[in-house]
Amino acid sequence: MSVQAPPTIIDRARMAKSHDLKVQLTKFDPFGGVTEANVQSQSSPGQVYNCSMTMNPPRSSCTCEDFKRTLKSCKHLAAMVALSARLWGGVSMKDFV
Repeated sequence: MSVQAPPTIIDRARMAKSHDLKVQLTKFDPFGGVTEANVQSQSSPGQVYNCSMTMNPPRSSCTCEDFKRTLKSCKHLAAMVALSARLWGGVSMKDFV
């Protein structure tokens, strides 16, 4: 079972670190408020983290150590959110930084 926490604001530093991450959306349901993705690790080639976010109730999770330790949005969640925003509303990554 993954650790879950209410979504937190993604700060600029984490968003900037998320630009080069590869994201594979496994579930994208903007009407149902659910997004799930596999996001690559920047520091460990071959390592993939599972991220998810729901809007009702508002919850987010990531299997990375940073999220487990702080329960705050990590760069993997930031990458997933940025891709979802681009798909949903045509928002560019530049709009986040």
